[in-house]
Amino acid sequence: MSQTPMKLEIPLLQPGILVVLTPDAHYPIGVLRAYRKECNRFWLIDSCEDERYTPFFREWNKDLKERAKILDKAIEILEKNLSGGAD
Repeated sequence: MSQTPMKLEIPLLQPGILVVLTPDAHYPIGVLRAYRKECNRFWLIDSCEDERYTPFFREWNKDLKERAKILDKAIEILEKNLSGGAD
């Protein structure tokens, strides 16, 4: 007996996060910068067709702002460390 394959719909995604994977002292900061860049991508709340998701999108956007602050601080610390200016 043959089975009918299930239909799987996957939404189109934005290109993934790009990181230079060279294993050197700059690798960690490259990872942080790539993830920090992703924090600039917010959900457009007004474009949501289903208003039940509006609170979720608002919270997600708020969390993105908080993640950005944390990553900015970590990047600042690593940059100082890499330049030899650690306090």
